Amino acid sequence: MATDSAPAGAFAALHRGLTRLERLLGVLVKWLLVVTVAAMVLIVVLQVVARFLLIPIIWTSEATQNLMIWLTFLGGAAAFAQGEHIAVELLVARCRPRLRAAIGLLVHLALLAFFFVFALYGWRLAVINLSATGYTLPISQFYVTLAVPVGMALVSLSALARIAGILAGEVPRPSDPVESAQ
Repeated sequence: MATDSAPAGAFAALHRGLTRLERLLGVLVKWLLVVTVAAMVLIVVLQVVARFLLIPIIWTSEATQNLMIWLTFLGGAAAFAQGEHIAVELLVARCRPRLRAAIGLLVHLALLAFFFVFALYGWRLAVINLSATGYTLPISQFYVTLAVPVGMALVSLSALARIAGILAGEVPRPSDPVESAQ
């Protein structure tokens, strides 16, 4: 009995720590998303007004594209942390808790491997773009493409927290999809 509870206790502590870190970073990410969307709105309004007044401002399109890249990866990480990504849960929701936990563990391990490869190639892309600058903005493209490994690190944290939770004995909760409602 002590051998079963010791690893579960360690995983429970790890799960609590990762979840706490995930929530802390989640607050930061949500504020960054708000600032990013606000900046995009202001830049697009500036672009529209400038075109109406026949004033050429050439950097606005590139700036919104760069912000959209960050919005995509930060928003994707925030959605993953909240469990908001699309999922087909009809069959898994009908499984017994132990099978649901096993499936959840396998899925999150596979996702973690995918996120790691994605982050690795994202980092390589960022390093390749270290000396490149935008066409209209003198900003290193390293900072633009850095969104890929940062976003993958954030989703990896969420996946690790879920894996630790499952290993600690927390059974993934079945969602309430419309199809399984009785």
